Amino acid sequence: MQRSGIYLSALKVAVLVGTLLAAINYGDRLVAGTMGSGDWIRLLLT
Repeated sequence: MQRSGIYLSALKVAVLVGTLLAAINYGDRLVAGTMGSGDWIRLLLT
């Protein structure tokens, strides 16, 4: 496997893990529609 393949695989895993963490941490607020501006900033940093 080439280095670019490793980087692509790592990026895919990072996106998946970040999405799961965001869903766990902010899922209830996203569904309820009660996300504040601070929540959005923290979500993007996750």
